[in-house]
Amino acid sequence: MVVSTGLILLAGLSLPGAEAADWSPNPAIFVDLYTPDEGAKIYVGTQVDARCASMDMDTLDGNQYPDTIPEDNITWSASRGTFPNGNTGSDVVWQAPDTPSAQANDIWIKVTVDDLPAEKDPPGGGTRDDDPVTDTIYVTAWDIEIAKCAADWHPTHNNQTSITATILPTGVAGYITFELDSSNEKGYCMNAGDAYTNDLQILAGENPDFDVTSIGSLYWGTTKSEENSATVKVNSYDQGSYGTIQARTTIEEVTKWAHVPGSTDTVVDIPRDDNDNYIADGWTEFGAETGNASDDNETSPAGDGTAGDGFTRYEEYRGFVVDGTLVRNDPITTKDVFLCDEDGLGNEDFDATGLTIHMLASDGSEYSGSRVVNFNGSGGSPGGHTNQKGIRMYDGGYHEDYFGLAEQVGTPNVCDWVKIYTEKIREYYAPTDNWTTWDPQDIDVKKWVIGHECGHDVNLAHHEAGAAADCVMHRWGPANQDPYDDPEQIAHTYCGDELEDCLHSFKVH
Repeated sequence: MVVSTGLILLAGLSLPGAEAADWSPNPAIFVDLYTPDEGAKIYVGTQVDARCASMDMDTLDGNQYPDTIPEDNITWSASRGTFPNGNTGSDVVWQAPDTPSAQANDIWIKVTVDDLPAEKDPPGGGTRDDDPVTDTIYVTAWDIEIAKCAADWHPTHNNQTSITATILPTGVAGYITFELDSSNEKGYCMNAGDAYTNDLQILAGENPDFDVTSIGSLYWGTTKSEENSATVKVNSYDQGSYGTIQARTTIEEVTKWAHVPGSTDTVVDIPRDDNDNYIADGWTEFGAETGNASDDNETSPAGDGTAGDGFTRYEEYRGFVVDGTLVRNDPITTKDVFLCDEDGLGNEDFDATGLTIHMLASDGSEYSGSRVVNFNGSGGSPGGHTNQKGIRMYDGGYHEDYFGLAEQVGTPNVCDWVKIYTEKIREYYAPTDNWTTWDPQDIDVKKWVIGHECGHDVNLAHHEAGAAADCVMHRWGPANQDPYDDPEQIAHTYCGDELEDCLHSFKVH
């Protein structure tokens, strides 16, 4: 498409002296390059009409003999850019260069007009041969670029990044508008907050040099004056914020979107996300910035061979509040399990599984009423979502026959509770046999009971009497035929020598 600037500049007459005109006392060629305008700003790569008017104005004895200059004798040249359809004639197409000017008005466009010997000489003989004449204008090729988000930035519940757009060259300015489209995940991480608010925002208070408006998930910030370069601040209010931003300007009635330097891309990710997985490329803590948002592939500890822990890569990146502190989990190597210890009993010997155990707030506020830990996820979240529950453990006080119980053998998603009967533990063992006092051996037994009952909550069954006794899952206790009268012999690890053993049997989802 050929785009005309629609602007006209009269460059005036060019009246050179005669080169050889034995018959013409006042030889002259007239030329006027009238488009593009002198000083026009033309977007890089754009094709525009270049036009001129010309006439041979030779005279003889006071009589003027105007002749139209032949089209082939009108030639065009330029310091940059091309003439894709040829450079001869009064009306040609000039294409601006693909890269912008180094400074304003540094590109010249010139038209040159010459005459030819006349087909029919005037009376008295001779030839018309006037000096070539030229008309030259100077224009600017402009561009607008937008920088990517900082490579090392990743969102948190309350931080900020900035994006810069620049018009090239420095002598060109315009109103610059940024357009932001934000994610809108529930809360601000996987298990905290419950509001649906825009995770990324352009705020007027943070950007006093911009006029800011918003509709739904969209924000616009426009500079209050024409600028050569502008930087907008973008606030994040979610651990897993994601969105896109663009910038545009209008110069001499031509509107263009900014592109990334060296690329035709006009859309910039916030945060930087070159692999399009909704996870900041700058989150390198576990080497987890690559891979799909839906990945759930942890393999350590192996357990029964079921990969993953029930949380997607994006969910572990978005993070959790654990006992009041925002954390991001390792989505690459180690499986995670969440334990709500309502009465401060601890997680020993359960930690002998090798699982990463996250101790939630004891009041139960960091998982839902049905124990779902990632309750702020949804099917529309990056990578999808499946509810994954935590373990609920509390002090059951006294039981006549048991040190502890689990509601059933299964994963945290099916086992509702774990009870530790601390009064029974304290009563049963010497030296005090007092249910109100913790003796050192009572504490040792309590660790074993926690590991045993929480083991049921990750799908571990009992080792019945007669099986290997060097495992937390061996079934000792006051209701069984082999009570542990000697707590020194209680195991604090899970068996792991055979493929059917405990460390090759547990699973968390």
